[in-house]
Amino acid sequence: MWALSVAAPGPGTAATVEEFTARLRAVREWAGNPAYSRIACRIDHLRRARAVPPGERRPAKVTVYDCFRPDRRRLDIELVTDILRALGVPEADVSTWRRAYGRCTGRTGAAG
Repeated sequence: MWALSVAAPGPGTAATVEEFTARLRAVREWAGNPAYSRIACRIDHLRRARAVPPGERRPAKVTVYDCFRPDRRRLDIELVTDILRALGVPEADVSTWRRAYGRCTGRTGAAG
């Protein structure tokens, strides 16, 4: 939906949640640094297309912002994958991010 011409940064070798969020910030920069409220609006559109119930569609701006904070210890991976989609990361690359998050948290079975 918001595809860009240069490939999005991936999670690389992130081994901690802090490194993971640093890579997530790189994706936001790659996407042109959209406002957190704009990302939330895009997530709403994505979730609406998936028929997510109205009360669960649009995350609060601060909830989206919190995913980018460097001091995070854990993340809602479902929200993170929607953030990635909202930033224009191709669906094929989203699974790579899921696996990387599982590696960062030691929960590789739940991340796939």
